[in-house]
Amino acid sequence: QISMVSRQEFGTVVNMHLALGSENAGKYANLYRYDTQQGKLVYLGSFQIIEEGQAMFCISGGADYLVTVTTTQPNNGYIVARGDTLSRIAGRYGIRVQDILAVNPQIGNKNRIRVGQKINLP
Repeated sequence: QISMVSRQEFGTVVNMHLALGSENAGKYANLYRYDTQQGKLVYLGSFQIIEEGQAMFCISGGADYLVTVTTTQPNNGYIVARGDTLSRIAGRYGIRVQDILAVNPQIGNKNRIRVGQKINLP
C-alpha cells in the first residue's frame, strides 16, 4: 500500500518505480487507486515486472494506492487518466498503439481518448 499526500493533481505525471523482488520477474504488478467518492479500489493498469524485480507506474495525483502481484494480468482494461495518450499507454505497457486499437473498435480517432474512458489492453 502506498499513500501519496496531495490536495490536488500534481500538474504533471510522476513515475513511480517499485522494487518488488527478482522472484516476481515475469509476473504482473497491478496498480489500484482508492476512490474516496465511490468508496472502492479502481484498477489503473498493470506492468510486467522486469528481470531485476522492478515495475513502474505513472501517477498524476495524491491518493491511496495498492499494488498487487499476480501471475496473470487482470482483464480489467485501463482507465484513461488526465494527460494520457495512446502512445504513452502503449509505451508504459510495452505494446503498440495498433494493438490497442485492434482490441478497442470503439476508438474511432486514436488522438481522441477521454479521461475516465475504459480501454482494453491486448
